[in-house]
Amino acid sequence: MEAFAGHLVLIETLDQIDSTNEEAKRRLEAGAEGEHWLRASMQTAGRGTHGRAWDSPDGAGLYLTRYARHEEPLSPDGLTPMVGIALAEAIRAATGVPVCVKPINDLVCDGFKLGGILVEGTRTPNGMATSIIGIGLNVGSGPRRVRADGWPAASLQDVLPAGQPIPEVSELARLVASRVEDRLADLHRGGPTELHAAWSRVVLDGAPWPQKEPGGR
Repeated sequence: MEAFAGHLVLIETLDQIDSTNEEAKRRLEAGAEGEHWLRASMQTAGRGTHGRAWDSPDGAGLYLTRYARHEEPLSPDGLTPMVGIALAEAIRAATGVPVCVKPINDLVCDGFKLGGILVEGTRTPNGMATSIIGIGLNVGSGPRRVRADGWPAASLQDVLPAGQPIPEVSELARLVASRVEDRLADLHRGGPTELHAAWSRVVLDGAPWPQKEPGGR
């Protein structure tokens, strides 16, 4: 397992919400300032890339969103792969499981999809730019969908070595959020090239750095 010292983050936790990304949008539209992290124990309308439903049962996954307001929009080049790097690094550090990023926004292991990333950007009525980073990770076992691309869904529990305890979701949230802040600082400091080496360590089958990002999670 890897170890790293990261940012200290505050994460607001809700028992239930339709979608942490949708709640983030509402808060930004209502004038929320600064940078915030939001987690829900359950989502009733979780969604993935291209609006696909994301199963979000109570206590069985990590449903986490970072939302922020900016004077200038964040460049989309590098934001989604940056989050993928951070998510893979945090899960590897917490469990020792060699999860990988399947470009551009899936977290996979042993032929199964464990999680996904949704990065969205908007402009508020007064013209300010916003960014919303959503992360979904299946943690506990349970019935899952088979994705349209053929990758069956699984959970972190399914790929852990026999007898290894599942990390607490709250601790995973802290580790993931902290690592995202670390890697976001790297992206701001040096641009995408700052992250190319890290990408090569976590990407599936040595895929190159993505050139374009899709909409949605």
